[in-house]
Amino acid sequence: MPLKAIPISPEDLDTCCSIHYGAYNDNPFFQVLYPKSHTNDLQKNLTYHDRREHKDPHVHMFCVIDTASKDKIIGAAKWTVVHPGVPSGEQDEQGHDPPGIPDEDLNAPFFYHFLDVVQPLREIHQTRKTIVLSDLSVLEGHRHQGAGRLLVQTLIDFADKEGLPCHLESTPKGYNMYKQLGFRDVDKLEMDLGEWKEGLGVYNLALMYRDAR
Repeated sequence: MPLKAIPISPEDLDTCCSIHYGAYNDNPFFQVLYPKSHTNDLQKNLTYHDRREHKDPHVHMFCVIDTASKDKIIGAAKWTVVHPGVPSGEQDEQGHDPPGIPDEDLNAPFFYHFLDVVQPLREIHQTRKTIVLSDLSVLEGHRHQGAGRLLVQTLIDFADKEGLPCHLESTPKGYNMYKQLGFRDVDKLEMDLGEWKEGLGVYNLALMYRDAR
């Protein structure tokens, strides 16, 4: 499959947001975050953030196109150049990033509990200017065919050019790929989602780091 990574244009934001939504829709974390109207509010929130961050010069958004299928977009990701100690401009007085557009269905206690747990771990490992990968998603039916790896390699090439380390938080699905591409474990996060929604289990994230080259 001939794949190519290119910057996301404003015209392609909705398509890339739909790919993110498709990947996150069955994620138990988001089922807890939006317990009442999970699907509608999640897509609304993702669209809100994508449009804001596309204008941020510190955020780089890329997609993968299949050149053999009329340049169909099949994957997307973004990375942010983070400067320690410099607020994003959207943070509240406690240093939290906002969950997005206000909506009554957001589980705000869970959201801020998650940030209170993960933020200290992020600060330990983001002690210098760092590139943070997030929102890597591949369209269903095109997964395990190289699109995700190409997006991560594009990030790595950018980081190496800038001489910067990379940081990400991986679910078990992407863990092996990140290890193969040179990321190492530096910490882990386990949250019992069953405490927030009956029937759910432990949510695992591996905090991973790739040194500057």
